[in-house]
Amino acid sequence: KTFIMTIMTHYNYSNFTSTMVNATSRWNGTAVKSNDTTVEQSVLDDGGEGCLKQELVMYDSIFGISLALPQWEAIGTAVILTFIIILTIVGNILVILSVFTYKPLRIVQNFFIVSLAVADLTVAILVLPLNVAYSIRGRWDFGIHICKMWLTSDVLCCTASILNLCAIAMDRFWAITDPINYAQKRTLERVLILIFGVWILSLVISSPPLLGWNDWPDHFDMDTPCMLTTKKSYVIYSSLGSFFIPLMIMTIVYIEIFIATRRRLRERAQATKINAMALKGACGGGATTMATKIDPTTFNSGSGGDRERESISSELNN
Repeated sequence: KTFIMTIMTHYNYSNFTSTMVNATSRWNGTAVKSNDTTVEQSVLDDGGEGCLKQELVMYDSIFGISLALPQWEAIGTAVILTFIIILTIVGNILVILSVFTYKPLRIVQNFFIVSLAVADLTVAILVLPLNVAYSIRGRWDFGIHICKMWLTSDVLCCTASILNLCAIAMDRFWAITDPINYAQKRTLERVLILIFGVWILSLVISSPPLLGWNDWPDHFDMDTPCMLTTKKSYVIYSSLGSFFIPLMIMTIVYIEIFIATRRRLRERAQATKINAMALKGACGGGATTMATKIDPTTFNSGSGGDRERESISSELNN
């Protein structure tokens, strides 16, 4: 989705640049027609001088509708983004099917992957198609109710996707730092509770605009932009819960995972070195015993060979 939004931002910036180039002279009318381009604008009088308040460059098309992009640019954008959406849908469906149909993958920790795939799948189905249409069309044609559903689904699904990544990071952290105890605690019920908590938290973050924490206009028509509330309080609340706090948690957790993994590899390397030295010493002691004559008195008393074997056994135990 970030890649798609980057492309759309590029196109919107290109439209803004072309709009500013076309605004080198000041018009007093409401629209100026030039070839296949329509520039809609309004003039704001401020102290006797006209000030350009708003203008929108629209392009005619063979489909009989005006577009916010040139015709072939709009067609190319629609084809590329549609391909990305289809690829996203197919890929996430394959991930879900692989976990439920392939028995070695049917383990409890992979249910976090399934939840993540479901979140990304809902983004591709509910959010991206309307986003593509809105960017190409340049105006919202689907009404206020679809607008609210689209905005809420966008925040809900994207937040769920990010929080699922956070849950996966926490699961890996517990598995690395406390493998024996967490292997017993990582049950199906525990994993399902964590996934359920992720979606409930996502709903808590995305639903306040529907409950009144918004500045949506009372009158909504095709010229009204479909956008999330601009109230700073909700913007701060949603950005903290959807991005910044999960980002901090995942950064700290993966740093701890890296440190714990490096420490465990270092300890394993030291243990392997000690075992190799012990085995080498044991083999050397056996060869010496075979090559020399053993004193029956010493063997019976067990003072020499037993002490050596006890020393080797102690090293192996350590």
